[in-house]
Amino acid sequence: MNDFIEAIKKSIKNKNWYGALFMALTLPDICGKVEHPNLSSPKRYKDWFDKYMSTKYEHNGTTFLSGNDCYALRCAVLHEGSDDITKQRAQKILEKFIFMTGGPHCTYMQNNYVNGQRMKTSLQLRVDIFCGDICDSAEKWLKDVSRNNVVVSRVQDTIKIYDPGIIYGGIKFG
Repeated sequence: MNDFIEAIKKSIKNKNWYGALFMALTLPDICGKVEHPNLSSPKRYKDWFDKYMSTKYEHNGTTFLSGNDCYALRCAVLHEGSDDITKQRAQKILEKFIFMTGGPHCTYMQNNYVNGQRMKTSLQLRVDIFCGDICDSAEKWLKDVSRNNVVVSRVQDTIKIYDPGIIYGGIKFG
């Protein structure tokens, strides 16, 4: 899991925004699967996000980004390359995401009209902050599950990418 988190952080540092975003959107699903392998993907994603991320995206009791809408974003981005979530079953409040490389973070836009046309209910996010928030939440989750040997074992069973010449389990790769 730390390899995934570090890959996202490296992508942020290198301004590889799409790489960071695509990886970050998968982390809640991976963490959820590791901890609760029998739950459906939408359920484990929403539960994990609402537990570890929702407080970062609420203000004065109003939640701007829920687990449902983030799962809808995950599906739209990973399966369609889209930031429009109106056709996603999990979508609840938001309709569109706008990712920026700078400027303000977490700007909620609703009931806006341009040239007489209604704009979609949108959330503008800074990609670096959003991805960093997911990394921070995944690190907190790792601490929370660190005493659960079954979950720790599943974390260790996640995919690894090996350098040539490394010996793993008595087998030399490369």
